[in-house]
Order: sequence, then structure tokens, then C-alpha cells
Amino acid sequence: MKRVVTKNGSGLSEARGKWYLRKSINGKQREISLETSSKSIAKTKAARFIATALENGYEAAVQELRGKAILKKGDDPTFEQMEILYREFCKQSASPPREITISHNLGCLRRLMKHAKTVCSIQPPTMVAEMGGATPSEKRSFASQVGCASNIFKKSAIRYYHSRGIKIMNPFSDMEIKRPKLEAYTPLTNGQRTRIWKAIDEELPAVDAMIVLLALATGLRRSEIEAARVKWFSPQDTLAVLSVQEEEGFVPKSGEKRTIPLAIGRYKKLMQLREKAIEQLSSKEETRESLRSSEFLVPVIQRKGSGGRLWGRFASVTLWLRSQGVNDQKPIHALRKEFGSLVATKHGIFPASRLPGAFRHQSYRGSLCQPSADAYGGHRSHDRRSNRWERRGGMSH
Repeated sequence: MKRVVTKNGSGLSEARGKWYLRKSINGKQREISLETSSKSIAKTKAARFIATALENGYEAAVQELRGKAILKKGDDPTFEQMEILYREFCKQSASPPREITISHNLGCLRRLMKHAKTVCSIQPPTMVAEMGGATPSEKRSFASQVGCASNIFKKSAIRYYHSRGIKIMNPFSDMEIKRPKLEAYTPLTNGQRTRIWKAIDEELPAVDAMIVLLALATGLRRSEIEAARVKWFSPQDTLAVLSVQEEEGFVPKSGEKRTIPLAIGRYKKLMQLREKAIEQLSSKEETRESLRSSEFLVPVIQRKGSGGRLWGRFASVTLWLRSQGVNDQKPIHALRKEFGSLVATKHGIFPASRLPGAFRHQSYRGSLCQPSADAYGGHRSHDRRSNRWERRGGMSH
């Protein structure tokens, strides 16, 4: 490996026919490929990279090196440039948001900028006018997107952008959006609930039955059902404790680990359905053994180009739930709401409040605060200051 020290003390090295720059920037040692086999060009690129990094930051220097235009003082940023700037702001924040939050905020801004080339060319009045004939659901979605995109332009972020010489303001600050009233969640009727539980035992394919059981008996989100591992369950004498936790390629939406007790009978039923699903998925013993040894709880044979592991099964369950009269916009998510409402109604608000990340939706907070005993056949526990729910094994029916 050849090494060259430049006038400014930076180190250039050659390896496998390419030149690399090694330089300490903002207290961090960095090494980056200069994408050239020419020593003279490497020296020129290194000098330009260092100058840009010192003036506009490391990320901006990388973008310029890769052939992308970077922001300069007074520029009106495009979405791509705004993304770099926002990520730089998040990195230097005392309490940076999680990647899932950053990506969601940027995704909302991207959708809102579909007709705008730069931030300053966003036209809020036009956007509001276009929503005039939208449905209540579309208006709620639009209001949510504006709220998330505005996080990119909060006061502390604006101060950071200004310190970089980018004099932009929040383009959504003057938007007056009346968010349509969110209807309170209406729990399932006793008839619907009975039919769904019966279908788990008799009607549904085993994989679909597992999805319904996990949503209704544990309150898992779709992403959590898809990522659920066998090892998440710790079976005991009378209950099985489900631990929703971070895995490779998966982080719980709340960002926190949470545990949910499940009656041992429901756990055994779930594992019986898993074995039944494996037998339904393939007649080849080799494939069955592969599915049995899989770390994932819900087995599936994924086809190439089919998207997420369970997308096809989610679509099937959604259609079936609609046929059962579950008219929520997201029928599978309605079962999660049903779980939350049922916990609060049968066991009280205190046990319900001990499930972090379970009850964030305004659409069913009302039903949690004022549970109706009639909706669940009058079964209710008033012992709100104990862990009787956990000792009983959570939701057994």
C-alpha cells in the first residue's frame, strides 16, 4: 500500500488501484475512497473534500464527492439537500430522534413536495385548496403529514439551518388545517367476537388464524406479528410471557421492550396452529423441518418479489375480517384496539396502562377511560392496583 502525506497533513493511501483519504474531521478519524486511480486527481479531490467538509460538514463533502450538488449559503434547498441538512441537525442534537422517526418525517416532506422543486416553492394555500373535496380519512392523513414534516422545521432546527447560512423558514407555519374529528373506537359486538374466535379454531387457514390470534389476544401490531420470534415467548405454569423486543431488521415502534402475559392455553393453541400451518404450507418433509427450525413464529414460504414476509396473508385476513363486519380502515389493527379495550374493560385501567406502547390512539382512548361492561357480557375486574391480570395469565378469552 502506497502512502502520501499532503501539505495540510492529510494522508492519502493507495490500495487495490484506488486512492483513499484519511483525515480527522470534527474530532473523528475518517477514511473515504476518492474513486480514482490517478495520484494527481486524488490530491485535487482530497483538497476539495477537506475544504467542503470544514465549511459545510462531512456529509455534504461526501455528497459532493459522489457528484451531488451541495448547499451553499443563501441556497433554497431541494428535498435531497434538505434531507442531508436535517440528518446533520439530528446528529448534532443532544437528544437525536430515532431513525424510524427521521425517515417518517422525511417521507412526509417528500410527499408534500411532489409538486415543488425546492422548500421555498412549497405552496401551502394551493395544497389546502386541493384538499377541499377530500374524504375525512384523506384530510386526517394530510394533516398528519403536515405535522410530521413540520418537525423538520422546528425552531431549534431552523436555528441550525441559519447557522449554516441557509435562511429558510417553516413553509407550513401559516397553514390552518382543521383535522376532522376522529370517531371513537367502537368495540366488536359479542356476536362478532364469538365468530372470530370460532373461526380461529375451525374456519381460517392456520397462518391466518395465527395472525388473528396474535392481534386479538396480545395486541401486536402487523409489523410485530411479521417480526415475532419463537424465542419471544417464555412459557410458565399458567401463562406464557411474550416479550416484544428489538431484532435484526426490526425495532418496536415505541422503541421499548414490552412484555405481555398470555394464558397458557392460548399459547399452546398458538403453537398447535404453527405446526398445523407448517403441514399446510408444504408436503415435503425437508421444507417442513426448515420451517420448524425457523426463528420466526409465524411460518411462511416467501416467494421472490412478494414484499414483506406476511403481506399476502395480511391481505387475506383483511378481506376476511371485512366479511365479518369489521369495518375499521385497518381491520387487523382494529383487533389490536379490541385487545386494548378488552383489557381495560375486564381488568381495569391500571393493568392496561402497564402495557407501554399499547394505547396511543385517540380513536380508542375514550373507550379505555370509560369502558362499557355491557360490551363484554358484564365481566369486569375492579382490582386496579394489583397485578391480578398478570397472575391470571392476561387474556384467556
